[in-house]
Amino acid sequence: ALAWMQFWACGKSILHQWCEPVCSAVGVAKPPECFSAVMASRSRTITVVFVSLILDLLGFTVILPLLPSLLEYYSKSEDPTLASFVGVVDSFRTYIGAPGAEKFNLVLLGGFLGSLFSLLQFLVSPVIGTVSDVYGRKPILVLSMVGVAVSYLIWALSRNFTVFVIARVLGGVSKGNINLSTAIVTDVTTPEKRSRGMAMIGVAFSLGFIFGPIIGAAFSIAGNNSSFSDPFATFQYPAIFALVLGVLDILFVAFMFEESLPVPERCKIQSSEGSGLSRALKLINPISLFRFDAVNGITTRGSRFECKIIIIINGHTCTYTKDAVAQKFQYCHTTHY
Repeated sequence: ALAWMQFWACGKSILHQWCEPVCSAVGVAKPPECFSAVMASRSRTITVVFVSLILDLLGFTVILPLLPSLLEYYSKSEDPTLASFVGVVDSFRTYIGAPGAEKFNLVLLGGFLGSLFSLLQFLVSPVIGTVSDVYGRKPILVLSMVGVAVSYLIWALSRNFTVFVIARVLGGVSKGNINLSTAIVTDVTTPEKRSRGMAMIGVAFSLGFIFGPIIGAAFSIAGNNSSFSDPFATFQYPAIFALVLGVLDILFVAFMFEESLPVPERCKIQSSEGSGLSRALKLINPISLFRFDAVNGITTRGSRFECKIIIIINGHTCTYTKDAVAQKFQYCHTTHY
């Protein structure tokens, strides 16, 4: 018991030595306060990500109960893009033997647009993740949110189906903030506590998909009962609400979120075949996915990755490699035993 107490006391002194440069840089006098600041900063980052996801998912899900009626509204106009989409959907309906009523075509068209959105998100997410590994999480996260907010603006102005499709395409291409939120939680949590951070992301999804459609329906009813004679107001009110949430999300992240990936830990831009972009493309290639090319070649020996201990306070970083850790604890062993 005495040996363990000595070892623990030595470990605390070592951590205090590691933390001193960072504490001095940010004006924190005592290492225990430094540890408290580290933990508070990590908890604050997860909270910011959680609130940001709720705002994003509320705006994303307001359209779900409105999509059939919205497509029915667009079907009353002669839009060449809509005619092309309906032709493809009608051919697919005939192929699978679905009933021939027009309402079933609208249902299939809504499913097709949802699949298009998800497909675009699938294609761009690995690329956005790789770019954030190079340039940091915050700038790419804000840029992604700006794209989503612009898509809501285009939706609010979409008097025809072509403009609405452009809004959905832009939204799908910009929808990388979900994956970036997962990466941020990984940045600021230890393996032991990472499941809690991921659970917070799941809770945000649940809240967004529970309350978002309800709010969308409520704003649609408000638009329908408004004094304006424009029938598009039924769909414009929810779009404006989603736009407001998108703008609030951008401002919230811009002012409240602190970068979770410090510069020393970012990937470097490489022109070789093994660059981050080429690895990201393997994540969207179906053949590479089934061959597990993205994880082939990862070994525990001879890897270019190195275990490090990083202490970050308000942007100031101290990094210690595994060799430095071993040297510290070797000193502890020889001094106290």
